[in-house]
Amino acid sequence: MTGGYLCLSENIKDRYTLGKLIGKGGEGTVYLNHDDPTTVIKKFSQILVADPRHKKRIKEYQRVFRISKLIGDMGIGPKVYYYKVCKQLITVNFNDGPNVRPRTAAIFPFGSKEVKIIRDPNITEFSYEAYIPYLVMENIEGHEITEEELENPEYMSKVYEMYLQLYSNHIAFGDIHTGNIIVGDKRLYFIDFSTAHSLKKMPKMKTIEELKYDILEHMIYNYETTPLSETSIDSQVSQAYSL
Repeated sequence: MTGGYLCLSENIKDRYTLGKLIGKGGEGTVYLNHDDPTTVIKKFSQILVADPRHKKRIKEYQRVFRISKLIGDMGIGPKVYYYKVCKQLITVNFNDGPNVRPRTAAIFPFGSKEVKIIRDPNITEFSYEAYIPYLVMENIEGHEITEEELENPEYMSKVYEMYLQLYSNHIAFGDIHTGNIIVGDKRLYFIDFSTAHSLKKMPKMKTIEELKYDILEHMIYNYETTPLSETSIDSQVSQAYSL
């Protein structure tokens, strides 16, 4: 087993334990659930407790959870089972390698007391508190859709149908590309909704050819300008979860 329990709270530690690392991206890492291989655990990037923006950042991850849950309930994304933000003590040992010290200093504001401590050559270990969001989801077996499959009208029609489902529910998928479309057992799935937003006013609906172009060219769109309220998103989620 790699990793460890998500949090120290008794209600989840026996169910969700980090297992084998199976994926890594800009927003975090994905592990098999050691105790249940039919589920995976996404460990998002840490949020420093000392960061004055930490409440805003946690709110952003809550948005990702809510939209992921909604899309999973539609049947076009992995089912979402659990979300948790853990406050954890992170310890860095500077003897682990020559690049540890500058990488650690980079996450703190320049000139902060933490940076001064880290740069002290006499200090070999440093600890700080951080919030770490976790998302437990269905493990989707399959492969990333290929360009050849997208040229197949049967596959592309299904992808477009899934896009229309999102559109009709006022969800804009900001980062749709081949790596975020999984071909499973007789089904297709969207994954990774870090840039998805639920909007009051949707952009113009794309044609099937426009959507295929966006997927193949890995077009990224920022849809943060007119988000729906959290209450509006929550009303669409079939089952409430709490932090």
